[in-house]
Amino acid sequence: MNKMKKLKQFEKQEELELKDYLAQPCEIDEEMYNHIICGYVPPSYSDANLYQAGEAEREERGVYYYMTVSKSNNKYWYLGILPEFKEEF
Repeated sequence: MNKMKKLKQFEKQEELELKDYLAQPCEIDEEMYNHIICGYVPPSYSDANLYQAGEAEREERGVYYYMTVSKSNNKYWYLGILPEFKEEF
């Protein structure tokens, strides 16, 4: 089972970038969640519980990939670097 990743633990280490520290889907603390959705540029996509944040990590054939986090039942999750979600109008 994966241990919760915390912002304070990330800040203490120097060798990894955030995307490498998180590496795979995992539970994160509220500080890490807020850091991801507020610490970068405004989210590229958001709804009540799901955010894609920061600048695109990469682009493949016109599809952008973003760090994606979610909040559910007062728990916070890093879902990975996922293809962009688009709002339908």
